[in-house]
Amino acid sequence: MNALTGPDELLLAFAALADDLGRCGGGRGQSGHRSRRAAYVAARTAERLSCGSAVLSTAFRAALIQRLAASTVSPTMFGRERIASGAVHDAASVAAALTGAAGLTDIASTLASCGSHWDGGGRPSLSGDAIPLSAQLALAGDLADVALALTRSEDGAPDLPLAADLLASTAGSELSPDVAGAASSILADPALRRDLLDPAPAVAAIALLLRPLTVSGLDVVRRLVVCTEARHPYYQRHSTGTARIALAIGRKLGLDARILSRVELCALVHDVGELVLPDEVFASSSRFLKAPLSVREHPAASARFCDAVPFLEEVSQLVLLHHEHVDGLGYPRGLRGDAIPLEARIVGVADAVDAFHSERAHREALGNDEIARELAIRRGSVFDSSVVDAAIASIEFHT
Repeated sequence: MNALTGPDELLLAFAALADDLGRCGGGRGQSGHRSRRAAYVAARTAERLSCGSAVLSTAFRAALIQRLAASTVSPTMFGRERIASGAVHDAASVAAALTGAAGLTDIASTLASCGSHWDGGGRPSLSGDAIPLSAQLALAGDLADVALALTRSEDGAPDLPLAADLLASTAGSELSPDVAGAASSILADPALRRDLLDPAPAVAAIALLLRPLTVSGLDVVRRLVVCTEARHPYYQRHSTGTARIALAIGRKLGLDARILSRVELCALVHDVGELVLPDEVFASSSRFLKAPLSVREHPAASARFCDAVPFLEEVSQLVLLHHEHVDGLGYPRGLRGDAIPLEARIVGVADAVDAFHSERAHREALGNDEIARELAIRRGSVFDSSVVDAAIASIEFHT
């Protein structure tokens, strides 16, 4: 059996993150496998329609990540109602993030079209055969998951025959008759019940059989982490901003390319665990000085995300420790001074600088002079002195 490639490992990890985001948003109380279930149905539908491996691979991957930039989605809405309400996941945002990435163009074009309906009633307003088949398959996976959610009983188990009928009713409207028929037959197949209820193992097995992606893992991380930040306006572009500042600090410190690579990767994923916290956490008026217990859990959540991807394993401990303070009063382990890896100390400062540069619920964005004062106050207590000096001296810090 083929080994799973780095990019696909990342897509699976981001799909799991998207499912956690769904539980924190409009999907509260819903299954934690929504993105992976949609991908499973998309792939199995492609098989029943005898689609080629290229179409299957593209539809599967698009369905995996189409929820990354999700708005709040009501589980009571289905098909056209989801479009009309504006409470539909914004797959176009994910498409925009992937546009121009070598090796991801087919996925980007699929995501850009998967809100289109067979009868022309979706967004964008493509219709019929003008819609890429991979986009119809990804939409079928999404609608299948919603149909299952709508037919859940009080014990949480879905009524599969009823869900299949609901999905079949989209034939000629949201989906082509062929796609709707094949997708609804997946839900009606008793042999697939286990995979539908817990699709993670089957999805991982399908991923092993896909056509390889020709894209670097770092490029996938750079692009998809932006999508995860769409849920919180205060966090948009925070990870890429932190990475830019962290690299500037590292260069000012004279670090070699190998260490700078770890610094950038750590900065890009340092807060993915925070993005699944309840919205009310982000309205706190004193998050920096008195982090709520739920916020203090996010480094561990981010580290678990890294542990799931061999490509990211080398930065897992760095991510875990980026909120440690040199005086030992940080979290989660209360490490002091040089016991905190240099890369984590750099990302901790860069994280604060980018946060200070941005508007938050409890304050306006700070200017460079104000940020320099804030860093100086924490120099030698919260933050490493040499890292603070490099941050203040960095040319990129002042742009």
